Amino acid sequence: MADADRLDEFERLLAEAGGRLHRAESLDAARTVARELIGEGTVARWHDGTLDAIAAREAPPAEADVSLIVADVGVQSTGAIGWAHRAGRPRATGLLPTRQIALLAEGDLVASVPEALRKLGLTSSSPPANVVFAAGPSRTSDIEQRSIRGVHSPRELDVIVFS
Repeated sequence: MADADRLDEFERLLAEAGGRLHRAESLDAARTVARELIGEGTVARWHDGTLDAIAAREAPPAEADVSLIVADVGVQSTGAIGWAHRAGRPRATGLLPTRQIALLAEGDLVASVPEALRKLGLTSSSPPANVVFAAGPSRTSDIEQRSIRGVHSPRELDVIVFS
């Protein structure tokens, strides 16, 4: 499958799950898109150079409007993004704010879950302690089968893919 077709399929599946894809031609363009999506909101972000020069107003995760992270992998066959927590990547940053914005390098988009697991190091002898896959806003259902968004993590997911 061509890269453009792979990205189109990823976008379709992400949208089916309630997420939104934004395309950018470079990291600088991705940062501009992120700033536009954040607007006047406060941001909890990881300590990652990819995210530098984006957030004008930072806040602790429990008080922030937006979670700003870098996805380690995107999975074309599911529309999900995945990331591993490690130093500088606290779990609360990706869970507590109501909106999540993730930057994803186009080269980190893989075709399948097994490829994603390898890329995240889950098949190695020392896998990461915690890995998250998200294919849209958090959802759960109550006893009456009513779907509820945002119970366990953000209610909105924007993924910015950059070349």
